[in-house]
Amino acid sequence: MSSHTCPDPEATDAVRRGEHARKPARIALDPNNVERSKIPGVPPPPRPPSPAPALPTSDASILPVPSVSELTSSAPNKNLPHDNTPQTRPSTPSVSPSPPAPSLFRSKRPIVISDEDSVADNESNPAVGNAPRKAQKKRKTKRQQHAQAQDEVNEDGFLKDLAHLDADLAEHEDELSDSADVYQFFENRRARPNDKNSSKEQKVHDCVLCKKKNTAKFTFVTDVSTARRHLAAFHKASYYKWCKQHHFKSMLKDDIAARAACRKNTQPTLDPHMQALPPKDTAIPYSDGQLRSAAITWMITTDQV
Repeated sequence: MSSHTCPDPEATDAVRRGEHARKPARIALDPNNVERSKIPGVPPPPRPPSPAPALPTSDASILPVPSVSELTSSAPNKNLPHDNTPQTRPSTPSVSPSPPAPSLFRSKRPIVISDEDSVADNESNPAVGNAPRKAQKKRKTKRQQHAQAQDEVNEDGFLKDLAHLDADLAEHEDELSDSADVYQFFENRRARPNDKNSSKEQKVHDCVLCKKKNTAKFTFVTDVSTARRHLAAFHKASYYKWCKQHHFKSMLKDDIAARAACRKNTQPTLDPHMQALPPKDTAIPYSDGQLRSAAITWMITTDQV
C-alpha cells in the first residue's frame, strides 16, 4: 500500500475560496532569533548572559540524585541522609572594585602652569610661600650687582671686565689716516666761485711748499688724486722725507703700481716659509784670460799705472 497523507481540510477550503495560506511569523519559526544576523543592515542579537560560577563543592561523597516524585512528596526519603543541623549557604568572596584604567588617549593641548597658580599656592601655605619670595629677592639683588659690575669702566674708558685682554694701545696711537699726506702739504681749505660757472662754488686749498716759494699758482681743488699728482711732480723729495720720518706708506701713483706688481710676483702662502740659501764657494778654473782680468781689476782699484 502506498503511503499517502491526507491534506488539511481547512487549507483546501481556503484554497477553494481563493484565499492564500498565511505563512507563519518569523518569531514562530525562529523564537531565539538565531537568523537575525543573516539579515543585511540588522545588528546581531545580544549574547545571553554567562552562567553563574559554580559554587565550591566539598570533598564529601557524591549523593544519589533524587527523582521528581521524591522531591514533590512531603514524606522524607529513606535513601537520603537526614541532618538536623541548620545548613548555611557558603559565602561568596568579597571583591573590591578595581580602580579605573588609565585613558589611552591623551589630550594634545599643552598643560600651562601660570605664575598666578604658584603664587596662589604659596599664599595658601605661609610656611612655603615666604621662602621663594626671599630667594627671588636675593636673585634680583645678585643680578643687579652683576649688571653694575659689568658697567664699571677703568681710567681709559674701557670696561673693567676686559682688563684681562692684552691690548697694546701704543701701537695705534701713531697711526695716521690714509689722507694724512694731503693734510700735511695743503692748507687753507675754502670755497670760492667757480672759474667756469660763477653761480657754482668750488672747494680749493693751497700748497704749503709752493706758497713759501711764492709760486704763481699754489691753489688747487680739494681732490686727493690731484694733490698727490702735484706732490709727485714738484715735491717728490720732500714727500719721501716726510713719509720716512712718520713711517707713512707712500701713496704716489708710481709707488702704488710698484707694490701691486710685487704682490703679483709673490706667493703669500709659500714665500714666508722659504729661506735664502747661503752662497756656495766655487773654485774658479785657472786660465790666462782670468789672470789678466784679475790683474787689470787690481791695478784699477789701487790706481797703479
